[in-house]
Amino acid sequence: MTGTPRTPGTDRSGIGERGYVIAKLGGSIVTDKARLQTADEGAIERFAAAFGALRADSRQHLILVAGGGSFGNSTAHPEFEPDAPDRIAASAPVIQAWAAIFEKAWNRTGPTCRVLTADELLKNEGLGVRFDAGPLFSAFAEGRIPVMMPGVVFQQRRTYLVSSDLMPLFAARAFRTKRFTALSDVDGLRIDGTTVPMIGIEDRAKALAAATQSGKPDATGGMRRKLQVMLRMAAQGIEGVICSGRPELVEAALYASPPPGTWILPSTVRASLAPKAAQC
Repeated sequence: MTGTPRTPGTDRSGIGERGYVIAKLGGSIVTDKARLQTADEGAIERFAAAFGALRADSRQHLILVAGGGSFGNSTAHPEFEPDAPDRIAASAPVIQAWAAIFEKAWNRTGPTCRVLTADELLKNEGLGVRFDAGPLFSAFAEGRIPVMMPGVVFQQRRTYLVSSDLMPLFAARAFRTKRFTALSDVDGLRIDGTTVPMIGIEDRAKALAAATQSGKPDATGGMRRKLQVMLRMAAQGIEGVICSGRPELVEAALYASPPPGTWILPSTVRASLAPKAAQC
């Protein structure tokens, strides 16, 4: 693990052109997680404008994920349906309402998007579920940016709240993915009070030990769950980024090498920083 300060780079080689980028807008930057079911439509519009400023060919290789925020994490709020026999099932229409709010606010400013909740993408198959990438391909064919969201999946006698943190794992199986970027309300992963700029495979145990649960109502694990997902994706050769969700950082967070925040590498830091051999 290296603590050397660095400036986000501008090298975009291989990102977008040769693989998809998955970007998550954390629920904490598009909703008020401390207030039940409160969207920040102004923030959604600002992000829509920032993503709309990207090159058209980049948007054609971009999959977005929107966190549920104070909608998807309703079950973690004590004031939400306290007497409901199944609080997870009761949150299903709440998430659908959030999807409609997000899509309407986004489409006022940015390139049109199509919001797809987890229950639209995960299909029951035997004792498990199957990820259906068809709706994402349809969104691309329509010239829209697909936006995946959490959802409530009903399976046999059980009901599951599928976190938006898990959706990149499913998408990465269907699309050749180069990078997964999580835009959040923090500058990156902090260890001993310092934002760590790079994490290689040699640092993963220490990084996971330092990840904390969210201090806001969260039904699905906070930063620890996000980091677990990123480490699983890194094991598949996909780099990760955790950085501040400021609209002006969007392009660098998606494409720059090095990016702002914490860069999670699918190799050792030493190997990633080594000069690349010339190719003839």
